[in-house]
Amino acid sequence: RPAPPPVALSPADRRKAFLLIAVSTTLCTFITFGVSPSLLEIFRQSGASPAFALQLGSARGVLGISARFLDMLLGRRGNPMLSAVMGIALMLISFLTMLVASPSAPLLITFVLLYGFGAGVMTVARALLPLALFSPGEYGLQSARLSLPQNLANAIAPVVFTAILDRAGTGPALFACAALAALSLGFILMLMGLV
Repeated sequence: RPAPPPVALSPADRRKAFLLIAVSTTLCTFITFGVSPSLLEIFRQSGASPAFALQLGSARGVLGISARFLDMLLGRRGNPMLSAVMGIALMLISFLTMLVASPSAPLLITFVLLYGFGAGVMTVARALLPLALFSPGEYGLQSARLSLPQNLANAIAPVVFTAILDRAGTGPALFACAALAALSLGFILMLMGLV
């Protein structure tokens, strides 16, 4: 979709904005790349049958794509920062819901709806956040700089998350995700306050 005009910031504020985007998006990348490979195990440990776990895992991908389609429909009316807040908040709510409620089929469906849609929205927002703050000419450089920590998170997250899941179980793994999502949301809110 067409890029929104970048926000005018002082050089110091631009550095702060870049760091806030980098930390927030890296945390979200860590969450999504950690959770996604282990979704079936999370569902299994939460009492889902293998067939139901597979259905839930498949639905997550469809929800992510539908979130991107919604963003495409919004076009220029969308706001990457508001999208990021919404996406991270939905993921955070999904983790908290799993932590406080007793495992059941409706709970797992609710989790997949919230997490899948939130992760899809955040995928779009992660790509568009640099365009909201930097000119199209700077977009390539800033995206490349952002990709390094995100790629490291992509590589490390499955190993770390699987280790937590194997050694401590679903509860601690989801608690870690909720804590990281809360941090990421805080950084995006700080970014909104800055601009």
